[in-house]
Amino acid sequence: MIYFNANRGVRPEDAAGHGLGGSVKVAVGHFDAANGLPPVGTTAPLVALPAGARIVDARLATDLLDEGDGLIIDIGDAAAADRLFAGSDIGQLGGIEPLDNPGAAGWRYAESTVLGFTVQTGAETPSSGGALTLVVLYVID
Repeated sequence: MIYFNANRGVRPEDAAGHGLGGSVKVAVGHFDAANGLPPVGTTAPLVALPAGARIVDARLATDLLDEGDGLIIDIGDAAAADRLFAGSDIGQLGGIEPLDNPGAAGWRYAESTVLGFTVQTGAETPSSGGALTLVVLYVID
């Protein structure tokens, strides 16, 4: 199950000049893998970022999603599916992974965007559940 509402869009308090403008904001996205992962090549949305969002940092946390050694995922946007995390195998063990693309820190989105994860290689032995969580720290420029 995906905890994401594409119809909601960006909250007014997250837009430039509103809320804590200039202070670090946090966006958290969660994917519940109880019913399995998306098919290979499919992107599942995780978080929406407003126009002007500049990425400061990110963390990817997963439970054990693959009891084998096949699962590889990317985290990014529509223009670059691996902008934040490229070829991550964290779902094979579970744990927390820091932002692994140094070019992502400081990346600024001129337009609002959705970050999601793409399954590059499917799970060899899918686990019976688990979850994937993306935490993105950003400021509004």
